[in-house]
Amino acid sequence: PVVTVETEGASCFHSAVEAGAPVLLPSIDSIATSLGARRISETALRRAQQHSGGVTPYLVTDKEAVDALVQFTEDHHVLVEPACGAALALVYRRDSPLRANDSVLVIVCGGSGVSLSLVQQWRAQFP
Repeated sequence: PVVTVETEGASCFHSAVEAGAPVLLPSIDSIATSLGARRISETALRRAQQHSGGVTPYLVTDKEAVDALVQFTEDHHVLVEPACGAALALVYRRDSPLRANDSVLVIVCGGSGVSLSLVQQWRAQFP
């Protein structure tokens, strides 16, 4: 199975899967701005719908994304951005649906635009 994770304010994929068709978000209202597509393509949605193992979208809050990126930084000494924190949030959740799987692959990317001071700002914004 494939699991996707978006923040609540950047949920175009989740919204499209729920609606069964691409949905145009009015805006991106999330700290995870690199997730910032307001609409997915019909091709992306069709491929997700046709994927043999299924594609399940999940949503996390901005706070969960920030908490996860901070935890990942503490665990691995690598800075990542909030979009990556969204995926990591599902890994760090105790009630994660990922726990039912023997193997989990998380694509960890992006951090070139992140600094420790920016992470501290995000922690203050989402205590």
